[in-house]
Amino acid sequence: MVRYARDHDVKPAARAFKTTPKTVRKWLKRWQPGSLRGLEDQSRAPEK
Repeated sequence: MVRYARDHDVKPAARAFKTTPKTVRKWLKRWQPGSLRGLEDQSRAPEK
């Protein structure tokens, strides 16, 4: 999805992957070259 969004822009990527532009932007923000760590699920629980 990240590569598609970079090649075609956010809205076409959202349509292609049947999601929202907001979700595509979230994944673009998380993606870091050479690292899969940013793409792992992140906890939504508040920190203690």
